[in-house]
Amino acid sequence: MRVFLVFFLWLFFVSSVALARTENGITITDEATSKSNILQVTFFEAYNPPGTSTFYYNPASEVTSTAGAVTCKGIYTAKTLLLSVPTLGSTSISVRIEGKTKNATTWAEVYTKTFTVASTIDSIINVVEYLDQIRIGVKANTTKGTDSVNVTGSFISSY
Repeated sequence: MRVFLVFFLWLFFVSSVALARTENGITITDEATSKSNILQVTFFEAYNPPGTSTFYYNPASEVTSTAGAVTCKGIYTAKTLLLSVPTLGSTSISVRIEGKTKNATTWAEVYTKTFTVASTIDSIINVVEYLDQIRIGVKANTTKGTDSVNVTGSFISSY
């Protein structure tokens, strides 16, 4: 019986471990398996940006240079983002992916998608650039209405 219990505990801890944390206002779940490390990131969930003309980088609507920054150094070879705007009351919503490399002092635009109608299906964006940090900005354009923006990401390293 004791051997079975030890084997079960070993199998449980080796197969998968998941730990949740927050980095610069973003919720991250670290998952480790015997073959990979995975970051499951929730950048925005049912987010309604507070105004127009400014990109906001986390659910607290911060705009500082570190707001919303998630570390995804080179070991994360697959970086996939899901974007959706199920409710669009503003004229449009722009979602901008930004990145930084190791020695960069400013953020660089990787990709921007503008939603002019509510989405009925998620948009998948694969980020292939070699980045040390990534963040997502969301802004309402022209006339502000009630919006709902969802952005999640999966960053995977395999070994």
